[in-house]
Amino acid sequence: MDSQFYTFEHNGIKWTALSKYSHLMENRVLRRIEELPSLEKCKLIKHNVYRNVYKYKPNHPSAAGVYIKRYRLRDWRDKFLAKFRQSQAHREWKMMLLMRRRGFPVPEPIALGERWNKRMVENYLVTLEIPFAVPLREAEGVESEKLLAALASLANKLRKENIFYKDFQLGNILLKKRGSEPHVFLVDLHSARVFTALSKGQVSFMLAKLIDSFAPSLTPQDQDTFLRLYSEYDPFFNMNVEHNKEAVRSLAARIRQTHLKSRTKRCLVKSTGFSVGSHEGWRLFHTREFPREAVLSAFETYRKFHEDGEGALKSTEKTNLSIIDTPQGKVCVKHYRSIGMFDRIKGGLGMSRARRAWVIGNGLVVRKILTSAPLALVEGTDEAFLFSTALEGLPRMDHYILEYFKEPVSGPGRKTKENFIRSFAQAMRSLHDRKVYHGDLKACNILVKELPDGDWEFYFIDYDKVVFDHEISFRRRIKNLAQLHTSIPWCITWTDRMRFFKAYARNADDIRSRTEFLSEVMKESSKRIPVFMEPIE
Repeated sequence: MDSQFYTFEHNGIKWTALSKYSHLMENRVLRRIEELPSLEKCKLIKHNVYRNVYKYKPNHPSAAGVYIKRYRLRDWRDKFLAKFRQSQAHREWKMMLLMRRRGFPVPEPIALGERWNKRMVENYLVTLEIPFAVPLREAEGVESEKLLAALASLANKLRKENIFYKDFQLGNILLKKRGSEPHVFLVDLHSARVFTALSKGQVSFMLAKLIDSFAPSLTPQDQDTFLRLYSEYDPFFNMNVEHNKEAVRSLAARIRQTHLKSRTKRCLVKSTGFSVGSHEGWRLFHTREFPREAVLSAFETYRKFHEDGEGALKSTEKTNLSIIDTPQGKVCVKHYRSIGMFDRIKGGLGMSRARRAWVIGNGLVVRKILTSAPLALVEGTDEAFLFSTALEGLPRMDHYILEYFKEPVSGPGRKTKENFIRSFAQAMRSLHDRKVYHGDLKACNILVKELPDGDWEFYFIDYDKVVFDHEISFRRRIKNLAQLHTSIPWCITWTDRMRFFKAYARNADDIRSRTEFLSEVMKESSKRIPVFMEPIE
């Protein structure tokens, strides 16, 4: 073993540590590492199904702290693969040592710990804190041009050193200011790999991954500036810079869509934000913020509510909609019933309407679309129950319009009405720009929230027919606007409706002819029966 390292074993954990930090490794906190969650001076700063990250700060104010990353094996696949390959902690340890030798700004690794019991069951990576460095997203008062130049230089160094960092994004970068100059540091390097030479695709992927992470801290203009600055380092990128910039932006959009699809489906498996299980023949899916005990309690409350003959807000042959009181607050319950063999087959294959609604609702949350956020799904063979947040006190859009705009308005009232229409048009445009299509977009399925600053928020509910991740076609736009046109009360005049359309279509290259578009909306509307529903008491 190189003299700069030393090894020891403690409580079944085999440690490899840098010799110059032996005093830290001999510290009793690191020797009692299994007690981390309860140790004084240790703070849990990150938690997911893969690993926990703790920060330990010594008593002396000038002493540097350390980060302790504790990896776990999730399931039998991880345990099987652990027999044939190095652990994530080991790979990150080696990568950090290599990158520091090559002059990369990364934290200094102190020690690697691995526990084996016929197979490895957990491992640890200990790194030194970078004093005064903060997550880049939390940094303030940094000149964007200098920050983008530092990021471009870092991206170029990765390319020149043939290191493919698959998770190269702002969330894995720390920033430390020295005067007015920003200095950036890479962290969380378990996905970094060294190659003999990086392909053009690998370089483009890293650039795309980084600019995709810019929002909301940095703007689209900052993306362009970053790529321009990077092109000054990379002669191949600079040979056809505009084409390459567009290719990277296109790849960033695809990465974003893949990421959103992945996050949408996490609600079906055990993950950082969700848990799955079963209870007396029922399948349970729920957020970790709405734990199993809360799910079962809410389920029993609803069944008692239903047995007592309490009235549902809405009832059809296939669904009931109710609101119940729980210790966590009021919860909306949508009760799905299987009608016929086809529904039962779909349910047995995991394709029930309730499960689809559970996935869609979480997909809306992931895409930052305001909605009644799903909390849990209780699924059986013949029926299922979707629990979501009850948006109490928020009126339906048609009811809100009738309350505030039924009578002709003038002066300040007219200006308020115009602002309301523009705000809603922008919300609709944002919905479609995010590739979200609501197949039942009537006014009764939109709730309105007034904000203190005089603006409004719009919540899209009853999302069983929502579709994601496809460009909203000309025909679907027409259908959505026709659904709104025939369900918005007629106190919203033709002038108001034209104002809505102009705000919706502003700067929209995908609406090829506004006259043709309006004509098609009118044709589609003529096929529909106007829908004005009475308020639910």
